Amino acid sequence: MISSATAETLKIGDLAQGSAFTKCIKIEDFNAKSLGDDVEVADKVDGCCPDDYIPGIKWYNNYWGAMVVCGFKDDGSVQMKMSTSNGKKTCEYNSCYVVKMDITCADDSKMTLDGCCPKGQYTDTCKHYTKSQSFFKTKVNYCLSYQKKYKLEGTNEKTDDQVDGKLSLSNIKAYTVCPGGFGSAASPAPAAPAAPAAPAAPAAPAAPAATGGDGKVMMGGKELKCDDETYLKPTLDSLTSTFENYKSCDENTQKYKLEVSGYETELQAGKNGNSNKYGIGMMCAGGNMYYIFTSDTAQATFDALKASPPDESKVLLKCLLKEGSADGGGGSTTTSNAVHVASGAFVLIGALMVA
Repeated sequence: MISSATAETLKIGDLAQGSAFTKCIKIEDFNAKSLGDDVEVADKVDGCCPDDYIPGIKWYNNYWGAMVVCGFKDDGSVQMKMSTSNGKKTCEYNSCYVVKMDITCADDSKMTLDGCCPKGQYTDTCKHYTKSQSFFKTKVNYCLSYQKKYKLEGTNEKTDDQVDGKLSLSNIKAYTVCPGGFGSAASPAPAAPAAPAAPAAPAAPAAPAATGGDGKVMMGGKELKCDDETYLKPTLDSLTSTFENYKSCDENTQKYKLEVSGYETELQAGKNGNSNKYGIGMMCAGGNMYYIFTSDTAQATFDALKASPPDESKVLLKCLLKEGSADGGGGSTTTSNAVHVASGAFVLIGALMVA
């Protein structure tokens, strides 16, 4: 708890667009209040926000989300770390910035600081996903959004995302902001965008339809689907316990993180074997991890997934393993035995499925 003398109030709307934010916001206000409302803020203590306060939400690669975003390092990469050792908390939020999105929801309310409109109250020109981020034992909800007519805007350079101590909203790479996002009545709608068919959805269904054009995965004379009881369902169910430890992944590197007994582990997703002519493995897309079948077994097919968004042109089937968050950061740790078992399971699966 912090005392009333320590806390203070301010309006996020009064701060400059893209300006650095060094305080901590009360979670209750973050999820309920808008740009024009007073919010309670406090200073960090030994580098960490007090209980019930957050510095903002980690920037989610390619998407506009909360109105205070964090994790920016000097080289343009994005990473946030929080850990506890012997009861002492350690936090590395890196730089946080104000991203004011003055968006009016369908019920005429204003978007809250967490980037959300009330349920069912997004306009028909604004698409969204709901997400959450963990701060020690507290989960904080927030939303990602993009305009219905969109393109991937900004530059490919990471080093120009921060200019003169501010976040450059014109340089940072992201899908088109929802209409009214940065003060205009409507954002410019791209003509025939060269972006992917749709932004990768963080909340993908557990049993998506086959993708990759007209391609299908055929096993035993029938089309294979994610809910197939003979081949796939038992395999996916066997991996449930391992991927309960899943934390995040990075599309650009196809690396994913798990946390086992308090230790964070980073592993490489990609090709894990083959089933007849099909390649099998794992893929990171939109922060989620998928078990996939590809149209061939070439390593180049899996290497093409290392992009944001991944090139899924040769992905015939993808089955959700676990929802998570995108992670632009990095850093490796020692691989646990549990994770070695998971990786080995995929190779075994490939061998068993070869007819």
